[in-house]
Amino acid sequence: LDFKNAPGGNSVSMSEPRHWSTIAYPYTVTAIVCAPDNANAGLGPAFTVKAHLDGATRVSDSVILSTNVVHVYSLDSNVVGMSPPYEYEVDPSEKLSVVVSTVNNGNGPDRYDVRLARVTDLSTGIEVLWDVEIPRATLGELLRDETGNATIDINVPDQVTAGDYEIVLDVFSEESYPDSSGRSTRLRDTLTLKITVNEFHDMQILLDPFVESDIKTTAPGRTVKFNLNVTNNGNIADRPTLHNHTIDLTSGMWDENPGMNHLDKWQVSWAVMDGLFETPCRQMAVGESAPEDECVRHADGTWILPNMAAYSTIPVVAIVNISGEAALGNQEIGLKVRSFFGNMLENGDTDDSESWEGDLLDTNELAVTIRLRAPNLRFEEVIA
Repeated sequence: LDFKNAPGGNSVSMSEPRHWSTIAYPYTVTAIVCAPDNANAGLGPAFTVKAHLDGATRVSDSVILSTNVVHVYSLDSNVVGMSPPYEYEVDPSEKLSVVVSTVNNGNGPDRYDVRLARVTDLSTGIEVLWDVEIPRATLGELLRDETGNATIDINVPDQVTAGDYEIVLDVFSEESYPDSSGRSTRLRDTLTLKITVNEFHDMQILLDPFVESDIKTTAPGRTVKFNLNVTNNGNIADRPTLHNHTIDLTSGMWDENPGMNHLDKWQVSWAVMDGLFETPCRQMAVGESAPEDECVRHADGTWILPNMAAYSTIPVVAIVNISGEAALGNQEIGLKVRSFFGNMLENGDTDDSESWEGDLLDTNELAVTIRLRAPNLRFEEVIA
């Protein structure tokens, strides 16, 4: 083939066919760059693309292409030592510590954050206020594939009803990034903790030292009264009973069984304060059922208070009728309120042991002292 007017203005005679590029005609060449899965965020390696004439490598041109790997934000959080669902059982006022582990699955550093989203009472669907301590000030930057642990303290309220609660924790990146639905957000993960608050029983009998004294001075044959508060510190309704104890003279220790013992000629009765009025507990007939809204004395001698809602208080009066034959001196009487659900050995009152000694003096037990002194002297006859 003979070609005339080839580049350079010379005649070219070729024995083999050749492919010629049209002068000044652009060709589009696409360079496909695929970043590896483990590419770090930021500037990637630069590379050169070069074009030259076939058979004439000196006739060439090149361009340098630079790459920038997009910063992908991805965090994954879980509770250390557990698998979902994360479920716990607690009592009121208990402190629950949960260790949350967060791994940076992105391709660059990420200063993450953990926040409390909500605490919900699942029985009502209403959000409630709990004290959840998240050490946000200590949450630092996680490098790629680095894991950070944070201990979250959940302080269960002192007064919380039994039931199921849900705590939701949100985990955030420092920058927004599209989620699975394409929405740009800093939210990377969510942890849901299910907290079951157990039934809790705790009856208490308290004396307000500002309005009442646990020591009374009187004479034999008289009556003294102690104004007290009985509180249901449990998280469900309770129907408490009232008891009195004395010291066993043979051992010098409190008798764990209720009764008056050596003070058998004394009498202890109970009444409920209704505003400013004192309402004695009613004596029930044999076979009669105790009404839930009334303080009564059962036919077997058991004193029963009205049904008490959780975290409610009833003001009561302990009435002590002292025998006229009582010897002068000091006498101690133990006043006790007991839960309908039994004591601590029966999975009942969490602070109700049988013993009254030392640290085993529980919040449902109160010891009062009566000082018996001689009555005032009286001149019955004067002989001049």
